[in-house]
Amino acid sequence: MKMRKILATIAAAVVACSAMVTSAFADDTTFDANLGGQFDATFNETVGEWPADATGTFTYDKETTVTWDFGTEKVKLAGNYLGIKTSAPFDTTEGAKNSEVVVSSIKADGKEVDFDASKVFIGDNDSKAGTIKITLINEWGEIKGVPAVDFNAINGTDGFSKLEITFTVKAIPAAEEKPAESTTDSTKPADDSNKPTGATAGLALAGLAIAGVAVVATKKSK
Repeated sequence: MKMRKILATIAAAVVACSAMVTSAFADDTTFDANLGGQFDATFNETVGEWPADATGTFTYDKETTVTWDFGTEKVKLAGNYLGIKTSAPFDTTEGAKNSEVVVSSIKADGKEVDFDASKVFIGDNDSKAGTIKITLINEWGEIKGVPAVDFNAINGTDGFSKLEITFTVKAIPAAEEKPAESTTDSTKPADDSNKPTGATAGLALAGLAIAGVAVVATKKSK
């Protein structure tokens, strides 16, 4: 019976260790995604040229689909702009590392539309707000003349009622810290600057706890 309690304690320590690692490295921040575009108002005057954006949310490293659903209305893109503005951070500093964004699918009324992922432009929002914008078509800016998708392929002959764009925004890997060169006298006691912190400290403590329980288990089994 005592041995079972000891093993249960070891298992609990391992679970606690895993929880500390997850909480230290997972980023579940939710961001907004607004799909916007210019439409052909002569094809559908009711919807107009600039209908309200389709909205959605996403988290890092999870595939997300933003859907523009016009119900029974048929619409057509005008061909000048189509993109997704987000609230995820974008660093405009030259040489800065930013999130990788992957557009994996574009569908019009449930049918896949061919596009060139290499031409999708990822940059800062027009307002220079320091947030990510995913541009698929922009005849006024970043990818003039080289759209990532042909708007006619989305429109089809009779227009469409639903547009779905699926994408993933990847979290920026944490920068690896280089160990600082020692400037202290090697004969003096070391200070606390190199003590493990955060998840590392948690792992170390969990390891010590497991080791301690293992020692007790060994003594009890003799």
